[in-house]
Amino acid sequence: MMTYEIFMRQLIWISLVTLMIQGCSSSSQSHTTRRAPLSPYQRQLQEADAHFTKQIEAGSSSNVSAAYLERGKTRLALAEYEEAIADLKTAIQLAPENAEAYAALSVCYHMQGKPYDELVARGWSEYYQGQIQAMQASFNAAINVESRRPEGWIGRSKSYVALGKIDAGLKDLDMAVRLEPQSLDARFQRGQLLSSQGKPDLALIDVDQVLAKKADHYEARFLRGAIYEDQERHDHALIELNLVLREMPKHVKAYMKRSQVYLMKGQSDLAIEDAKRIALLDPGNPYASIIRGIVSFKQGQLDEAIQHFDSGVRTSVEYSANALMVYDQIIRDHPELGAAHHARAIAYYQSGRFLDAIREFDVVLTASANDSQAQYDRGMTYARLGKYGDAIKDFEDALVNGHTFKTTVLSGEQLNRISPTSGSWESPAARIGGMRNPDIHWNLAWAYYSTGQYGRSAEVLGKVTQANRNDHEAFFFYALLNAKLGYLKAAINFATYASQLAPTIEIYKTTATELVKLEKARDRAQFESLILGGLAVIVGSAVVDEERCDKTPGCRQKRLQETLDDMERQRRKAIDDFMTRQLLGR
Repeated sequence: MMTYEIFMRQLIWISLVTLMIQGCSSSSQSHTTRRAPLSPYQRQLQEADAHFTKQIEAGSSSNVSAAYLERGKTRLALAEYEEAIADLKTAIQLAPENAEAYAALSVCYHMQGKPYDELVARGWSEYYQGQIQAMQASFNAAINVESRRPEGWIGRSKSYVALGKIDAGLKDLDMAVRLEPQSLDARFQRGQLLSSQGKPDLALIDVDQVLAKKADHYEARFLRGAIYEDQERHDHALIELNLVLREMPKHVKAYMKRSQVYLMKGQSDLAIEDAKRIALLDPGNPYASIIRGIVSFKQGQLDEAIQHFDSGVRTSVEYSANALMVYDQIIRDHPELGAAHHARAIAYYQSGRFLDAIREFDVVLTASANDSQAQYDRGMTYARLGKYGDAIKDFEDALVNGHTFKTTVLSGEQLNRISPTSGSWESPAARIGGMRNPDIHWNLAWAYYSTGQYGRSAEVLGKVTQANRNDHEAFFFYALLNAKLGYLKAAINFATYASQLAPTIEIYKTTATELVKLEKARDRAQFESLILGGLAVIVGSAVVDEERCDKTPGCRQKRLQETLDDMERQRRKAIDDFMTRQLLGR
């Protein structure tokens, strides 16, 4: 993006904050009746308005929704609320999950003194930011302000569904429909929810009513096509899906659903064409690989089928069960196919069946002892089982035999089942020190740490930080390891750098501050408590290790003392300075 646009965006948001602080009147002049003379600040905003207007009119912007959003924010800054609302609604129509547009819309309604609309817009902004509890509170407040309007009930139903409270969500949608029977949004949302709960006939009643009133409601038309496909009404499904794709040629889900219909009708060539479109529109979507795998399997092209299925399963646990059925059949007829055993091992791994995966990897490595990918994958499986010694051997062998490795993603559900004390594995802070794909050096560093080989762990983790200077998790883990080894100055630098990379993660800053205190105090007891305790808090896997140590009198002190004694004192300053120079790029 151009520097001019970045500057104008900053200017717009500064003005929005000013508006909120000053509590500008909702009676400000409209876009067509601006007061004169204008201040330099207002002229800059008008220039921004003209700039984004040209983008919209030219239609050349790579993201017209973004142009509408920026012009809407500009007009909000100019207190032109009706014009701003129109732009922001257009931005949302073009990009329905635009949390920023909803947030700006909420400010507009606040300035106009419309609390209900403000709360509804705020609720949707919170929803698209994943703040479900806050979202529910906003929609509760909206219902309290005005209980006879449907939008609050529709929004709250979404929060209930996100929290797994399906019946409560349906009740709210029923209320929304009773309040406004003509509400297309309420009926569409209810149709979606009924369909997801295995009630296609009831869902179709709502969907049919939506399309009777608005034939170009293409999401409703897609839903009807999907319901028809589930009911095996394939020709009817194709009619609906073709209409959707004619108007929305980038609708990935419609291609996915249509490819299923083609497969059921035996039209493999058309299914492959849709798989190609899916891969182009959404390169990370595993379904394209699954479709190709199914077609190859039906055509007896087993090597291609295994390759495609494995590609899909490695990036998504969703298709593991289906893939296992295919692999079982292939191995039953062709037990000599090592690729099938490797692929089945990955499917087992993705399903959390780690012992079954190990047995399959053993088959692969018995036939091909230097298969680096199999060594890496088996190492990951051993690590998931907590067998870090075996994992280290496989990781080291893999690095000898290869340098690049395919990604294998383990589902969050399986991760939480393995390490329930680790908290949310989606949080960057919660993953520090845990296993990570496909970074073999990170995983080897964690395996070394888990077996008490802290020096080797730091040595390997150094390669991770050298390879990626923006990996704040690696720098923080590196900081903790250096502190554990007694290199406090380097630890402070790395923790500080991690905090600069990710300033919202409070533990980084807190740890850096405490390390500074430790460097001054050099209190062994305090040092031991902070570093080992800090790792236990941040790394779920470390908690178990430290709790075991707590049961043995003097274990922590002995462990720390042994590590410190192993280090040659005369090397400390040299290593310390070397690491600092690495960080600062000197």
